[in-house]
Amino acid sequence: MAFDCFTDPFTLSLNLKPFNGTYPLTPGNNPNYSGFFSVNPDTMYDTGSYTLVGAAVYDIRIGTGGPSGADLGTASGTVTVNGTLLLTYSGPWTAFYTPQSLITSQYIRKNQPGIDVLINAVETGQLITFVIQGSITKVPVPAGCTLTASAYVQAYGQKK
Repeated sequence: MAFDCFTDPFTLSLNLKPFNGTYPLTPGNNPNYSGFFSVNPDTMYDTGSYTLVGAAVYDIRIGTGGPSGADLGTASGTVTVNGTLLLTYSGPWTAFYTPQSLITSQYIRKNQPGIDVLINAVETGQLITFVIQGSITKVPVPAGCTLTASAYVQAYGQKK
C-alpha cells in the first residue's frame, strides 16, 4: 500500500554551530603562530533525541583581525584535524580581514583526507581537535592581531 513508504525512519538536517577557534598572535618580532581548539560534536545537538546517520562539511573559513590598517604581509599555514592535514592557506593578511571561504577563495586549499577525518569524527562523536600553525612575513606584530578558523558542518539525524 502507499502508506508503507512511511515506515522508513525520517532523516532530519541538524544545523550544528560552527566549530571556531581564534588564535591571538604574540605582539613583537615573532612571525610564527600556532594554537589549537577542541570540540565534542555530541555537545552540538540533542543526543537524547537524535541518532546521527551522516554529516557533511559545507564550508571552512580563515579570517584575520587586528588593529585597523595592520598589514602583516603574507599569512601562510596549515590547519589539521585530529592529526590529519585539513587545509593549507596562503595569501595577503589583509585579504583575510574578510574571512576567506574554502568554496570561493584562491588562498585556501583543502586536503580531502582531512575532510573525511572531520566528517567521521562528527558521525562517531569523537573529540575533534583542530591545530593551526603558520607564519606572517611582516613584523613587528601589533597587539590585537588574531587568526580565526571556522568549520561549518551539517549533520543528519533520525529521531530516536
